[in-house]
Amino acid sequence: MAAVRKSTQSVLKLLVDNGVNAKGIPLTATRTFDDFSGALTDDTVLEIGTALGALQSHEVAAVKRVDTVELAAEG
Repeated sequence: MAAVRKSTQSVLKLLVDNGVNAKGIPLTATRTFDDFSGALTDDTVLEIGTALGALQSHEVAAVKRVDTVELAAEG
């Protein structure tokens, strides 16, 4: 039986540089933006992440997308 995607929710995460610890190891922090449409393309999510990153006081290390999908059996 084939699986069908019923719904998708996306979360945008910005990983930002947050200095270094006492041992000189880089620290990061995550900024999370919920409830993005799963229908958005990766290019669009990257554009949004880049625009939001420009508003951050810390340097953006990565833009991440986390999708949550509900699956159901076809039929």
